[in-house]
Amino acid sequence: NSMEVEDVVPNRLKKAKHFIRSLLAQLKGDRVGLVPFAGSAFVACPLTTDLDYVLETVEILNPTIVVNQGTDIGIGIDTASRALDRAAEENRKDARDPLSSRVIILISDGENQEEKAIENANKLKASGAKLFVIGIGTEKGGPIPVRDPTGNLHGYKKDQRGT
Repeated sequence: NSMEVEDVVPNRLKKAKHFIRSLLAQLKGDRVGLVPFAGSAFVACPLTTDLDYVLETVEILNPTIVVNQGTDIGIGIDTASRALDRAAEENRKDARDPLSSRVIILISDGENQEEKAIENANKLKASGAKLFVIGIGTEKGGPIPVRDPTGNLHGYKKDQRGT
């Protein structure tokens, strides 16, 4: 839900989608996948060269697509890493190609709330893959909007201090 915070224009999720669209526009022949995460993660789009399909998947992302709220960066890294491993097993030729690379671009708006992020990042590094982290949002942050299913604003989520 914090991806709906409007501390960047128009909000964090839309800014992340814009970044992904810009990145995809520069790729040629690369396989790309998509793993949304919060308190859990899943492969929304397995590795593919069909960048139009990836773009379609990006467009349907919303805060409710991952049921468990939170920021578990470790599970995001682990899920993406396992997707890379499965793809390498399915296409062993690319895995041995010295020109091929395995990269995860992690886009997050928050601090990690679980313990496995560093451990999973180190495992990823040991496997030869690269991890790039993109932060979305400002240090000050902002309130999390509460919207109804039609998108109408009903107020803002309160933190534990009631602010």
